[in-house]
Amino acid sequence: MPLIVRDATPADVPAIAALYADEVRDHVNTYEYDVPHDAEMARRMRGVLDAGYPYLVAELDGEFVGYAYASSYRARAGYRKTVENSVYVVPGRQGQGIGAALMQALIDACEARGGCSCRRRSCQRSESGARGPMSLSISRRLRLASG
Repeated sequence: MPLIVRDATPADVPAIAALYADEVRDHVNTYEYDVPHDAEMARRMRGVLDAGYPYLVAELDGEFVGYAYASSYRARAGYRKTVENSVYVVPGRQGQGIGAALMQALIDACEARGGCSCRRRSCQRSESGARGPMSLSISRRLRLASG
């Protein structure tokens, strides 16, 4: 079965919360020290969706393998047209194109909403070698289209 990227639903919150908990406990990229519980993750998802941003889930063979969302970069007026992205892939599933598929779907979802367009895209190979996974750099920025 192929990789499926779809809109997240409240039923996805436990899997999202479990993956995010691993990131909080084992890595520094979340900038959080305490693992948020399912209710907090559901509140955060609702906030993203209520603000009009996409929140996506990836499934492979019916199994949750990652998620991604876009949100406001900063509340300051100067950043009102800038969005940031977050992409998380289940440990052991990295290097299979899931993160790149989520990122592309996130960009497509933003553009389909008429809300943002890509400002810059750069890809780089991992240190694992020529056949290593491709990853979209963090320097990629999405900007809201001017209304």
